[in-house]
Amino acid sequence: MSNTSATRSKLALAIVACIMVASSACNSATTRQNNHATWTLVKHNTLNSPGGGVDIYGVSCARPTACVVVGQIHTKSHGNQRKLSKAVMFTNYDRSSRWSNLNIPGNIGTLYAISCTNTFSCMAVGETPTLYTGNPAGAQPYIQPAKRPRGVVISGSLVSGNWIVNRLPNDVGALRGVSCLSQHCIVVGSNIYGNGIVLVSGKKKSWTLLPVEANHNSFNGVSCVSSIRCIAVGNDIGYIGRAGSGSHWSLIHGLSSIPWSGISCTTSHGYCVAVGGSSGEIAVGGTFAVTLNAGKNWSIIKAPLDAQPVPSFPAGRIPPTSVNLGETSLDAVSCSGRICLAGGSRPYASFASLYGSIDGTTWNDVDVSNGSYAIRGISCPTAGSCWVVGTNYTFGLDSSFADEYTLLS
Repeated sequence: MSNTSATRSKLALAIVACIMVASSACNSATTRQNNHATWTLVKHNTLNSPGGGVDIYGVSCARPTACVVVGQIHTKSHGNQRKLSKAVMFTNYDRSSRWSNLNIPGNIGTLYAISCTNTFSCMAVGETPTLYTGNPAGAQPYIQPAKRPRGVVISGSLVSGNWIVNRLPNDVGALRGVSCLSQHCIVVGSNIYGNGIVLVSGKKKSWTLLPVEANHNSFNGVSCVSSIRCIAVGNDIGYIGRAGSGSHWSLIHGLSSIPWSGISCTTSHGYCVAVGGSSGEIAVGGTFAVTLNAGKNWSIIKAPLDAQPVPSFPAGRIPPTSVNLGETSLDAVSCSGRICLAGGSRPYASFASLYGSIDGTTWNDVDVSNGSYAIRGISCPTAGSCWVVGTNYTFGLDSSFADEYTLLS
């Protein structure tokens, strides 16, 4: 495997199974040989908004030229100044290499995930605006339970450009994951008390809570391949259930208790891969969980350590001595069949890693675009064509990217 430290000197991520992304403005495409295939970065797009810095969290593609990217706009806080998040949406619908903003309803703070079954039907989930208090020391803002944001679901069409806010049950908190089959969708997240919840779509843009065990942490991702097979994962938990109003969701046994961030299931003989792990003082490192029988049994696979040299750290970002700088946290995964990509970030380093698989079980290093800091979302509408989205790291206002990859066999 070739040494490409120059290309990856600014990154800190990990990616696992599916494939590739599309965007504009990459000075030079980079490739890497893995499992008798070449993964190629085709284009790199920077996503900006005049309203402030952009953080991207999710992407869904009905086809390679019909993708929607979701996230938030924010302004940097200085000292104890406040900032208010505002949701943002971009699309490349029939534009290939150009991305544009979509008009969405107001009073939405952040959109975390989206699922598009075709150009006429998309569902995006997130939360209402949250007012943060900046901390000069750079600490994360603390949200009191009584002030937790409420959940948001909007449905819309790329063809018409119209987006509608859906009605939700009481006490629904931040929503993190969505998976749709035709007009039928499952959404996961938490209630305002922090417990994991699952909702199923109904008539007239309404939603119903499905029964799950109480007092579990928030769900972060869900993937459905039929109305009788869905798997949801979250912080230390995994559930498997039916995507129907009378369904029962049961706890998965054999799935390690680590923070799971995302999951992708395909119709390929019960194949699913979940990704998670975290870097920090309680680091478990990037982890893949693979099942070949629809969640009955799981194989736990650690992400390979990145062998590239670690550059110097910016002020204030010195890692704890307990952290292995080669470890990553995996945040997103997408598969078509058993061809997959998965990605994430490494909080204490400033260069990225990318992993791909063409057999669903073996992950190898793939080059990423220069400047990428955190990969947050991946969508592979076809085997051999994927979009990878995330955030670029700068010392000023954040910007985000959308990259196109293709697989050359």
